[in-house]
Amino acid sequence: MSELVDACQELDQHLAQTIDVRIRPALVLQEIEVGSLKSWFKNQIEDIEDDDLRNLDWKRVVGSFLVSGKKRVIDSVSDSDSIDSVSQLATVEQDIRQLASATNVLPIPDYRTVSRPHLVRTYRRISASLELLEEEDAVAYISEEGRSPFNSQFRLNDDQAEQLVVTQSISNFAELILKV
Repeated sequence: MSELVDACQELDQHLAQTIDVRIRPALVLQEIEVGSLKSWFKNQIEDIEDDDLRNLDWKRVVGSFLVSGKKRVIDSVSDSDSIDSVSQLATVEQDIRQLASATNVLPIPDYRTVSRPHLVRTYRRISASLELLEEEDAVAYISEEGRSPFNSQFRLNDDQAEQLVVTQSISNFAELILKV
């Protein structure tokens, strides 16, 4: 469970950077219910200068964006057991950028695309944490936007992750002589 929480926190950091690199989200444990391992987390965003974002209630808007972005990432693999193509990632990247643009918190709408290596790393961490679940275990992300169950069958190994990130590979063979 802690690996999954860490993966979500890392995802929040990468999502926040699509808006502004100075935003530092924090995931805070709010409540644990007895009888099951049900945790309630609250997103908090550390201060940056309010003047930089034109006196807008930006913390609420960015917090809502982080929730939507996490939900989008989780939903993107809800029906598939792996990420098979770069086009799947490109769709998620585009959706996240559109969600960031919809916040309208920047005076000049220059929202970054989430870094593909960071996104793949998040998927890899989610996969690793889900491998630890027992057959009868279930995990879901529940927000005001609805319930998004994690696909417990989702797997992304290191080789698959590397194939999704590497765009070009160049091999060079040369004979070298070492004079001793």
